[in-house]
Amino acid sequence: MAEKIKENLAGKTIGKYLVKKEIAHGGMGVVYEAVHPELGKPIIIKELTIHKKEIAERFKREALILMDMQSQYIVNTYDYFQDGKSRYIVEELVDGMSLNNLILHHGKLPCNIALIIFLNVCHALKFAHSKNIIHRDIKPANILLSKRAEVKLADFGIAGNEKDKNISAIDSMAATKKFDDLGLTQAKSSMGTPAYMAPEQFTDSSSVDKTADIYSLGIMLFEMLTGKRPFGGGSSMQETYSERLAHKHVPLGALYNEKIPWRIYWMIRVMTMSKREKRYQSIDPIIRIVTRYLKSYNQKELLTQISRMVRHYAAGNVTHYEIRPVLARRKTSLWVSLSISVLMISSWLFVTAVKERFFYRISPFHKKVTVTVSLPYNSVYSSDLSAIVYFYRLDGEKETEIKAMRSGFVSETTEKAYGHSVKKLFSNNIWLRKGKYRVKITMGQYYILANMFVDSTSKDDLMFDYITMQKRPLKISMTVRGVEFDKNTNSNRYVDITDNVKKYVFYQGRWQLLSDVSNRLTTGGEWKIKLSATGYKDEIFTANVDWFQTELHIYTDMQRDDIKESR
Repeated sequence: MAEKIKENLAGKTIGKYLVKKEIAHGGMGVVYEAVHPELGKPIIIKELTIHKKEIAERFKREALILMDMQSQYIVNTYDYFQDGKSRYIVEELVDGMSLNNLILHHGKLPCNIALIIFLNVCHALKFAHSKNIIHRDIKPANILLSKRAEVKLADFGIAGNEKDKNISAIDSMAATKKFDDLGLTQAKSSMGTPAYMAPEQFTDSSSVDKTADIYSLGIMLFEMLTGKRPFGGGSSMQETYSERLAHKHVPLGALYNEKIPWRIYWMIRVMTMSKREKRYQSIDPIIRIVTRYLKSYNQKELLTQISRMVRHYAAGNVTHYEIRPVLARRKTSLWVSLSISVLMISSWLFVTAVKERFFYRISPFHKKVTVTVSLPYNSVYSSDLSAIVYFYRLDGEKETEIKAMRSGFVSETTEKAYGHSVKKLFSNNIWLRKGKYRVKITMGQYYILANMFVDSTSKDDLMFDYITMQKRPLKISMTVRGVEFDKNTNSNRYVDITDNVKKYVFYQGRWQLLSDVSNRLTTGGEWKIKLSATGYKDEIFTANVDWFQTELHIYTDMQRDDIKESR
């Protein structure tokens, strides 16, 4: 009956959302693809058509859990609402495929490719566990891969709160694209996918803790590396449980045939111990091991391979995708390493003492500058992402990088601002001669350009505040100040002229107003931006924007045509 009623919803609305098509349906609900009216992007709507009060309340509880799980590693939930007797959850649509389908199409994955996907799932679980949420159904079908190589953990339909041991939850609705009757987890009952479940989960799902997710994660990694599961040959949960009891340890012999590094093999061994107290008690040591392993590889190349592979299979190709090997950086012998280390340390000490840091601190010709960036606490930035500050000396339109002054962010603090938790990042102290400079910052999805003058009146701290910034496919924003020379104080003063500046983008072979082409700008290329204002010198910026950098922010000062720079 539900199927007939919902057949004609394409082109109509559910709540404020325009329905495009039905994706799946069953005895307890329907899943639609729709369009978000404000964001203008595709979404998923899950409808619960079962009207039992207990089930409806647990469906609502799932929505509340998901709406508190805003992370780049977890499928976003945008809304929960009730319309008539039906209840709805609105979620992000990940354009790609599940890890399960990738394994079915491709088979086993190279170790470095598998581990970079695995690392993203670890970060998702770390976030969930920090909220005391146990997923309880970690498996490849619940890991979604986008065509941009994003990795998202999905389906918290049977998730539970670690602090509430008697909790009940609802079965998954979206991952399998079919709907079984809602099963309620009571004490001494089991819930999950048998091939991935920890032993204790078979006897009492309501009492599991973080280590059950870690166990399932280990089984999933085994399948990614070998193309098969260590257990799950039985046709029922009881048969799978019996197969599990027949082995004291998870049989990991297949990993030897795949020449998996010993440290990864042992990590999987500890993750899949039968006794929960012998497993890793948190996800942190697993993240450290995998991060250390992946440092030997170019992670951007690995993500590019994942993106191409997902696009290949998501397009319906049945041919096997040939992964281009991403080789580890060569390791050198101990003596060579020691010799190189001694040479590097000696060179660093010599360069530092003679040309750079030491003498800059006591030089009367240099000024200390520090870069501070404020971000939302749940920003894409994390300590795993590379964040670098570059300084260029400007001579007309010529840029000369001061390589010795490249800096990362060496410290951070967390505080309250604008009603939110704010993370502040601080660079090293930089010493610059008096003059005009361009600052470039690359940090995750952010690419920042700023002009600055260094003189006796300039501030020591260059600050960037991104608390209120919106994420767009490629959004260009800027703050422009006019520099005017005050004869009375013999120093520069600054006037905000952002609204009076004409902003141009070099687009399709000619300069065009930014406002005319802003909705056509895309990432993954070089962009030239020109700022013009009456009475001020033009400023031209060139930015090479990577495919994952969706925002370009420009901070600059424009000098008047009729005054000289204050040095």
